[in-house]
Amino acid sequence: MTESVDLPAEVKRNLAQLRELDTQAQEQYERMQKQSKNHIARAKRSVQSGQEPDEELLHKARRSCRELLEIGAEKVAVADQMYDDLTRHLERCEGEMCKFEEELRERGQLKDPNKVKSSAASSAAAAPSEAAGSSADGALGGLSVQLGAIGADGMPAPPSTGGRRGRQPSSVGGAPDQSPTSHKRGRGRKVSHKEAERQRLAAESAAAAASAAAAAAASVPNIGMGGVGMGGFGVLSPSGGAFGGGDFGGAPQRQEFTDATLPIASREDSNRPLCGAIPPTPTYVIPERHKVAAQVSKDEWILASVLKFNTANSKYIILDADDGEEPDPAQRSLKQHQIGSKFVLPLPLYEPSVYTAHNELRPQQMVLALYPDTTCFYKAVVHTPPSMRRQRDYLVEFEDESEPTGRGEPTAVPQKYVLRIPDYAR
Repeated sequence: MTESVDLPAEVKRNLAQLRELDTQAQEQYERMQKQSKNHIARAKRSVQSGQEPDEELLHKARRSCRELLEIGAEKVAVADQMYDDLTRHLERCEGEMCKFEEELRERGQLKDPNKVKSSAASSAAAAPSEAAGSSADGALGGLSVQLGAIGADGMPAPPSTGGRRGRQPSSVGGAPDQSPTSHKRGRGRKVSHKEAERQRLAAESAAAAASAAAAAAASVPNIGMGGVGMGGFGVLSPSGGAFGGGDFGGAPQRQEFTDATLPIASREDSNRPLCGAIPPTPTYVIPERHKVAAQVSKDEWILASVLKFNTANSKYIILDADDGEEPDPAQRSLKQHQIGSKFVLPLPLYEPSVYTAHNELRPQQMVLALYPDTTCFYKAVVHTPPSMRRQRDYLVEFEDESEPTGRGEPTAVPQKYVLRIPDYAR
């Protein structure tokens, strides 16, 4: 904490030193300009009078130029030192924030926003159904029970959207999905766009059926017994098509990535290590709690965070991003992995503000990319880089054995989760 407290004072001293060096450089530059002009004027007069020019002022001007260059080099050194100090300070602050967040999560004082939204949505959906069932039961008795049975058993329940990130349901409507690219660990299945669309349509159908049943139950007290029947309900899908008619349309399901935004680097820093697609230096040690892509088996790359680096054997101790959400710390400790540094890839820390061939992955280049709504990295091919899209995400085509081309449709993936694939993993 001492270094953190002293940092502003150190920055002020460095800025004062830079201002002083600027003043010295300006004075030295004006002195050099004056000496140069005087030398040229004297040399002209000497040549006109037939004498050899005096080079005393020329030597002084050259000496002033060397001193000016030295001042410039000193300014650059001070600026580099300031940059390094601020970078270390920000990394330390980030580490402290991560530790504080972890402590709050362990105490149960930090709520998962995804779970809060899921719980609120479930409560909102359950409230109308309960109110409708209560009203219908008070008016017609057994009819409300029959309508409740239709809503619960006659239509498949929509798949849950809550739970742990990267954990998706294994079936829709009770029918198991046998996607050829389903991952053996079930860490959020990797499914094709066609299959994702089918799941979305099934969920919309179930939601529409449940809403229609609830609306029918609520309106039962206001109609006669002879006019009640499922055939009389006009059920529409959320996209406007008639239920059961096969016309669902609509835009594809929006895909989410957690904590995907990276800070934008300046023009000067756009070609530094870990900016965009630029790999780290060979001696770089990934700091604790930083996110990584780790190869835990031959064909399995997962999203994880660094717990510790063991310098004795050059191995990282990492925690799976899914296992990190376990509420019990003892359970998390049982699910840690110790992996060689060769098989742990740090995620980018910045996005470049100016794209070059050095900091951006080129089209048709093989990469590792995080599949949407999962915590697994899969092999993919760059379809369109950010500079060509004029957006911050890559468009990539994941490997898909169910497609004739062997690739799925282009999918947007943030730069943070698109990495150069190592040569040994190709």
